[in-house]
Formats: sequence, structure tokens, C-alpha cells
Amino acid sequence: MSGPLRERLAVATARQDLGEHLEHLRGLVPYVLPLRTIARRDRPPAPADFLSAVEVPLSPPSHWAEDVLAERRGLVLIDGLDEIDERSRERVGDWLRGLLAAYPGNRWLVTSRPTAVSDSWLADEGFTDLTLSPMSRGDIRAFTERWHDAARASVPDEEPEERARLDTYQRTLLDALHTKQDLARLATNPLMCGLICALHRDRSGYLPTGRKELYDAALGMLLIRRDRERDLATPLTEEPQIQLLQKLAYWLVKNGQAEMDISDAMRLISAALPAMPSAAALGDSASVYCHLRDRSGLLREPTPDTVDFIHRTFQDFLAARAAVEDLDFDLLAANAHHDQWADVIRMAVAHGRPAERARLLRKLIERGDAEPDHSARLHLLATACLEHATELDPRVRAEVVHRAERLIPPRTAEDVQGLVSVGPLVLELLPGPERLSRDEPRPSSRWRGPSVETPRSFFWLGSQLTTAIMEARCPRDPGPVDLAPLAALPALTKVTVTGPGPVLDADRIPRVKVTVHAPR
Repeated sequence: MSGPLRERLAVATARQDLGEHLEHLRGLVPYVLPLRTIARRDRPPAPADFLSAVEVPLSPPSHWAEDVLAERRGLVLIDGLDEIDERSRERVGDWLRGLLAAYPGNRWLVTSRPTAVSDSWLADEGFTDLTLSPMSRGDIRAFTERWHDAARASVPDEEPEERARLDTYQRTLLDALHTKQDLARLATNPLMCGLICALHRDRSGYLPTGRKELYDAALGMLLIRRDRERDLATPLTEEPQIQLLQKLAYWLVKNGQAEMDISDAMRLISAALPAMPSAAALGDSASVYCHLRDRSGLLREPTPDTVDFIHRTFQDFLAARAAVEDLDFDLLAANAHHDQWADVIRMAVAHGRPAERARLLRKLIERGDAEPDHSARLHLLATACLEHATELDPRVRAEVVHRAERLIPPRTAEDVQGLVSVGPLVLELLPGPERLSRDEPRPSSRWRGPSVETPRSFFWLGSQLTTAIMEARCPRDPGPVDLAPLAALPALTKVTVTGPGPVLDADRIPRVKVTVHAPR
């Protein structure tokens, strides 16, 4: 669940402005606890300290929070499990177990990136693992249309030409989102979709298609163009701002933090100023920090004493650039098994020159070969990086693909989940019907699509599916089979499962129809 959605849920609960689907939350008292903030304390807060732990300047009545939880009226929203390190996650788990034992019957929601913890994390305590689905093509279309509706509403009546241009921009952007797979993959959350709309308008209908190019353009818009459009002076050009911001971003990544003390940020800026006369001309480190905070659009202060990036995407993108400039390829490879470093490494490949890309990818391959416990993750990460390697030694590319072929097609549901994030290259490596062994599923004559018997076939479907209906059968799998990965495949626009839910239990549901809507 993203920050805006979490905050909207909290506000709606506090105001009791709840729709029918949230009626079960009526009468509850919401608490929003961002782990990036409370993890900085010596220990997680007791209920009496929930408000002070997140810098809320209110003093509730004595024992108020304890009474709310004892009466089972609490809605506790704990955000950002992926934004703290593994050791802190274990501490948070122990803290939650204690609260659940002391105050049963409340509603608890913990949010995280999907890969930060296993599905079984706190399962014994009754937690259910849910995944917030990416925006579908329909969602992206609706968001884009509403964004342009809002933009047209802000145009004065005496500027009909601008409204006509917005009509054209909306049409061409919707066409691009429909036809350009790389662009559509980037628009799967509201933040990036809104940024794409703004960039498209800002560039008069032109939009980069790659992730690196898109982020470069977004940074240019946030750091320079926005001020120019507001007729504000830009005393610091784009490059010095990026140099300073990437130092903060890289410090956060290397230290496993999602936010830092403002005093630490100022120390990093102060150390850089002697080598950056254009930035030093603004004044001391405090003046430069305030400029970055107020004008870059990338930093925010979640509490009076801390600073973080508005979105982890920009933090990882800038940290990757710093890592490449510092030639920290050994450090990148050494941390490649940590989920918090995955996007940093992918973007490092995008930022690097051909020789630097080859150097980093070789290190990932070699470490994967030497460490069986991390082999699959490292080799799949190297495979995911190929999407960003516009120029690469073909021998290195072949080595990466060779490792990927050992893992594809997947044999278990866990293998499927691990492959979802790799992207289009996975589909290119999957076998077609002519390459399937005798025990692999074959097209079914009873249906207008293939028969699915094992999770490894789900990815085969992603590359082969051209019809509307398939039959899913799971008699061989000992545990639940998650069909959610189908929804993440770029070739598909919608997946509808008929039955009790998206998870099939082989013992209870041996045959379930799955309706798949695919583009013609």
C-alpha cells in the first residue's frame, strides 16, 4: 500500500467517512507508524508513545492509547517494513508479537515491498499476506484521462489553444502507453503515471521510453524546469544538485536507512562544498541543504530532525549513479543478495559505460556461481540488468543468459514469484510447445487455450497465450499455487479467477477456470 493510500485510509477512518466496503472499520481509531521513523529509536514504542514516536505534537489523556487497544478499537497502520534492515525487521517482528499478545482483537496492517520478507512472516500470528496489484491498463487509462481533465480545468477560458493541445497530448500519450511496453511498465503506480503525464506535456508530446532516460528527464523537470515555469531564479544548475543529492542517496543505501538526520545531511554537503564552487556560492551547508529541500522537489522532512527522498525510486537511481562514479562494483556485488540493493544494481548497469557494465555483471555471475544459497537470486538479478545494458560485451551477455536458462522454466510457485520481476527477457527464454518435454502440459482440445498443470507453465502462457480462456489444473502441486504472477506479465491486461480467490489449493480445487483478457 502506497503512502497516499495508507494516509487516505487513516483519514477516512478518523472522520468515519467510510464506504460500504470499509464499514468494518467504523468506530476504530487509526495510528500511522512509519517504521523509517520509529526504527531510529532505541526500541519500538509502547502504545503510550505512539504519537510522540512519530513527532505528533499532541498529548493524549493518560492511558488513552492503552484503553483504545484494550477495547479492541485500534487500527494500527505500520508502514515501510522494506525500508529498514533485516536486523531491525526481526526486532519489529518481536515488538508486534508482544503487542498482539497484549492487545488482541485490533486491526493491524503492515506494508512493505513484496520481497522484503517471506510470505510466512508473522503468519503464525494470524497475518495474511496480500499484494497490492499494479495499476492495470484500464487503471492507467483512467488515471491519464483524469489527469488531463484536471489540467484542462486549470487552463483559463481565454486559452483555447492550450486546451486543444491537451486533447492532443492525452490522445498521443494513451496511444504510447498502449503500444510501448517499456513505458507501460513504468506507469503502474500513481506517482510514476502522474510524472509521465507531466513530462509528456512538458516535452510537447515527446517522452523517453527507457527507465533511465525517463528518470533523467524527471530530474531535469523537478530540478530546473519547474522553477523556470514559476519564473523563479535557478542559482544552482542541475548537475551540482544531482551531485549533492546522490551523495545523500548513496549514504542512505550504504547505511541501510530510509531517512537520515538533517545534521548528517549537512555534514555530507559541507564535505562536498570545497570541490563545488557553484554550490558553495549559495552559502554554508545549511543554506545549500535548504535549497535542495525547498526547490528540488525530491527531499522532504518526515520529522523536524530527519530528511528522506519523496520516493525510493529516485533514491536508488541517484545512489546507483554515485556507486558507478566511485567504481564501487565490489560493494554492489557484495550486497546484491539484499532486496534493498536490487534496483540500485539495475540502475548502476544503466548508468555504467559498457566496460563497467561488463565488470559488474561478471561479478554477479561469479558470486552466484560461488554461493549456492544466493545463486538463483544473483543470476536472475543479472538477467534483469540486461534490459538496461544498451551496449554490452556479447560474451558477458551470453554468460548471463546461460545462467538464466538453468532457472527457466520455473519448477515451483516460489520460482515463479522470483521470475516475475525479471521482465520481458524471461518470456524470450521460455520454451514454446515444441520444446516441452513429455511431462509438460500440452494444449487442451477441450478448451480454446492451453492446459496448465504446473506453475512453470504460467510463464509459458505469458509468451504463448493468444486466446481468451484456459483451464488451470493443479493436481501435482502439494501446496497452494498463486496465479497472481499472471497479472504481472506484460502480455496480459487482466486476469479473472473464478472461484474463492487467486490462490488455488490443489486438494480442494482441482479444476478452476481462469479468464484471461489479452490484447489482440
